[in-house]
Amino acid sequence: MFEKFDDRASAGVEAAQREAHALGHDYIGTEHLLLGLLNDAAGVPTRLLASRGVDAGMVRDDIIDLIGINAESKSDATALLAAIGIDVDEIRRHAETTFGSDAVQRAALRTAKRRRWHRVRTSRVLSPFLGCHGPTPPCASPLTSGRWLKITPRSKHTMQLAVKEVERRHQAHVTPTHLLLGILVEGNGLACQILTGRGVQHDDLIAATQVSLDDQVED
Repeated sequence: MFEKFDDRASAGVEAAQREAHALGHDYIGTEHLLLGLLNDAAGVPTRLLASRGVDAGMVRDDIIDLIGINAESKSDATALLAAIGIDVDEIRRHAETTFGSDAVQRAALRTAKRRRWHRVRTSRVLSPFLGCHGPTPPCASPLTSGRWLKITPRSKHTMQLAVKEVERRHQAHVTPTHLLLGILVEGNGLACQILTGRGVQHDDLIAATQVSLDDQVED
């Protein structure tokens, strides 16, 4: 499934992982997935929700209010850096101040591209020995390796809905917009509850997301 994700969609899921870690949560729920998509300041989900008065900070605040923070489960890497005097949040703020508000996102996109290139290259070398076929061996999916938090069944369903939408439209890749639509069509996750609580009209946002997909031109 994940081999269908474009770089920005992959970066959105990776951002969801980081957000969940930062909150001390040991899973990726629809709320983390939504927050991950909103990490892309130039993305369609961010634009659609900004026009409806919702931003990443609001979603993060609502997650904290509804679920809380498990400080004892902070990312080991973040905790280790803090122990030696490195403030990850301060580094992020400095990068955004120096290089622009989307500096971290652009770096994540570059990293995602490098990882994808490495996975494809590795799969081509190892596929004769692993018995895997295609550009990315199923045994090498980055979202099923041990370093990843578990993805809840509801979040997995939203991703499957995004893939089905891509197939229905005869498009090549899952984009962040498809993922947003998957969250909305699934409809019962905490992400949708947060949006409704912020006054977002569910059907209106679905319609706007579908219009954006109608206008979407893939690279």
